[in-house]
Amino acid sequence: MAPDLTVIVVNWNTRELLRDCLRSVVDGNPAGELSIIVVDNGSADGSAEMVEREFPRVRLLRNQENLGFAKANNQALRLVETPYACLLNSDTVVAPGTLAGLVSFMTAHPRTVACAPALRLPSGRLQTGGAGYELNLRTAFNYFFFLSRLFPERFPGMYLYQDHFVRKGEPLQVDWLAGACLSVRMTAVRQAGLLDESYHMYAEDAEWCQRLGRVGEIRYLPGLEILHLFGASSDKGGAVSVRWLDATFAYFERQHGRFRLKLFQLVCLGGFLLRMLLYGIGCPLRTGLCAQARAMGVYALHSGRRLPGR
Repeated sequence: MAPDLTVIVVNWNTRELLRDCLRSVVDGNPAGELSIIVVDNGSADGSAEMVEREFPRVRLLRNQENLGFAKANNQALRLVETPYACLLNSDTVVAPGTLAGLVSFMTAHPRTVACAPALRLPSGRLQTGGAGYELNLRTAFNYFFFLSRLFPERFPGMYLYQDHFVRKGEPLQVDWLAGACLSVRMTAVRQAGLLDESYHMYAEDAEWCQRLGRVGEIRYLPGLEILHLFGASSDKGGAVSVRWLDATFAYFERQHGRFRLKLFQLVCLGGFLLRMLLYGIGCPLRTGLCAQARAMGVYALHSGRRLPGR
């Protein structure tokens, strides 16, 4: 029987994480149930050689340089012959049955063009930014000032408060899903187009889902989960990265224009300062909150510096 799903993993210098990711996919899905494509973005850590040596089932595409998340995924998407594809980060571990569950849901719901599971962090917390609603001033305000956390069904936020919906366990229609584990219907991809390659990394998933959403429904499936070692497949070096914030600003400006971008950045600035204060108050109680407070300070400073006209 021909497989229904092609799993696409883009890798850049995450050999050990990639091994664990592929092992979880291969072990949880017997031969013939799915196809796997790894796109290696010019890794220098032996990632490609490891794939060739340890995973003969996997089709390997080797780039000479880091082409970014969108462009590398598009390379593989052009080769997909199965009805469904799943973009999967190399820093994920997939439990048996999860990928089959995504495919089963889309098969049973023909209007669904994309779906994704909940993203669980190693700490046990659910990841901020796993899914959400259309990025605009209202959803940004709801998120940054905790309305979407206090009243998650009445005040939709730019980021979904996953805890509430995981407890309910019911599929939910959203506007975008994170690319860490994003399953798509290939007929919809052919109508909506591939990922926007002008985004090197970050925000390309939200932009893609916006186009896919014109074709059908985007569904978040909180009854399924994967483990996401968040950030391990992107920036290296341990410093607080603002690349995701720059990509978000660029995406917002494309959608809403420069004037509303300035208002959005003011909302971000206020939200990050509020979080910095709250995390700072909690520092004496929990060491990890001090790192969170510092990160919020970096984001707030960057939001202020990036305000148009400053």
